[in-house]
Amino acid sequence: MTQASAESGTWSRRAFSTEFKLEAVRLLGERRVLGVSLAQVGRELGVPPDLLRKWVRPEKRWLARKLASEEGYSFTADYVSTHVPNWTRLLEDYRDRPGVRMLEIGSYEGRSTVWFLANVLTHATASIVCVDIFTRAAYALRFDHNIRVSGVGHKVTKLQGPSHTILRKLPRDHFDVIYIDGWHEAAYVLKDGVMSWHRLKPGGVMIFDDYLWDLHKPARDRPQIAIDVFLESFAGQYEVLLKDYQVAIRKRTIAGGL
Repeated sequence: MTQASAESGTWSRRAFSTEFKLEAVRLLGERRVLGVSLAQVGRELGVPPDLLRKWVRPEKRWLARKLASEEGYSFTADYVSTHVPNWTRLLEDYRDRPGVRMLEIGSYEGRSTVWFLANVLTHATASIVCVDIFTRAAYALRFDHNIRVSGVGHKVTKLQGPSHTILRKLPRDHFDVIYIDGWHEAAYVLKDGVMSWHRLKPGGVMIFDDYLWDLHKPARDRPQIAIDVFLESFAGQYEVLLKDYQVAIRKRTIAGGL
């Protein structure tokens, strides 16, 4: 195995741990979605591009075989259960309602999507649009598998790519519920919030995740300041329904903008 020398452009041999490989694959997916070349990612990580490719392929093949043999859901983390009491209360009016349209930014492995499908978007005509960059192939594979297992995959539209690019293509005043759980960086969270606001129907509910996430980090690297700026910018145009680890608001008026 080899490592790059940024100064000389040569590669020296070294061993890579399993943990390093997994993190490298994750970062590769994240950077590639943002338009960074494979060669540049390799330089940043100190790994030859060909070796990065080799690390991605086995994980994808192994997981695809594993999921093909499983009949139930496949999740590696639970970011949903702690929010269920609040979601149940906030979204109870949409349960069994015809034609409800939901937008989810940041779907990960589909655990939240599956919950919304089973507990909110229960009418035959309800639907959800899921936007995610899926920085690792494993995330997209698990998402696809879990949506299939849900039995209502026809209600789901999966859009892969940066949210700020995809949101521009979605119609205004279109969604009844929007759930924002994508980026952690404040600049991107603010952009998601503002662009989503103009795609939310009057009377619709918008929920931000991670308001209290990692408060020890610099403000620019977490959502809180972005959510605060959003709330201040649109003051008077919403009703606050929840302000805790998550923030939920109901839109009162139509505002101009993006």
